[in-house]
Amino acid sequence: MSGRREGEIAYGSFLLAGIAQLIISLLGLLPGDSGVAGVLGFLVVIPLFLASVAGMLVGCVFAFRLRHASLVLMAVLTLLLAIEFIAEFGPVAFYNAAPVIYSLAVAALSARWFLVSRRATPQS
Repeated sequence: MSGRREGEIAYGSFLLAGIAQLIISLLGLLPGDSGVAGVLGFLVVIPLFLASVAGMLVGCVFAFRLRHASLVLMAVLTLLLAIEFIAEFGPVAFYNAAPVIYSLAVAALSARWFLVSRRATPQS
């Protein structure tokens, strides 16, 4: 597999994880009763969360394989996000904002790859 193709997989995986985290965060802001929340949780949030975790794992594997600075940064951000979810450090506002910050950072770094850096990588 070429370096460009591996880069596409890695950045795309992180982008999938970031967008899924953003959607999950935004769904938490929707008003509604417990029945609607249960249906959204079961049909939307759980599959998105599983896709997000899979994207994070694939992205991290390729990050340490390719060693692009942006990929390593996204892998570190992924690790920090996981630590924040598990340990719940800091105020509640930061805990709620962490997935949004992660999503925006991942989207910006992935967009940079797909719009600029990808062209500079040889296709092989």
